[in-house]
Amino acid sequence: MVGGASIARVALAHGINANQLHNWRWKYRRGDFGPVSQESVLLPVQISAAPVPTQPQPAKRIDGQGSPVSSGHIELVFPGARLVIHGAADLPTLRCLVQALQE
Repeated sequence: MVGGASIARVALAHGINANQLHNWRWKYRRGDFGPVSQESVLLPVQISAAPVPTQPQPAKRIDGQGSPVSSGHIELVFPGARLVIHGAADLPTLRCLVQALQE
């Protein structure tokens, strides 16, 4: 959008087709992408590494035996509700669900 800029040069610098860039510029000026602003605004950007996902810890059996539940089937029956979990479940999630169902 800078005066004197070459569409072909800008397109080449960014690896896009000059016709596509011309089309985008025309649509921008027409207002297809929202209100046309008179000046560009640059926003600060900070890039950080994605967090490494942690493996959830399997829940412990509710009957107190202490052996982990890594797969299988858990079924909890409450008055007016039934909770069925297939596969591994982490303890904090189970506690939250049980507390919510007891309320």
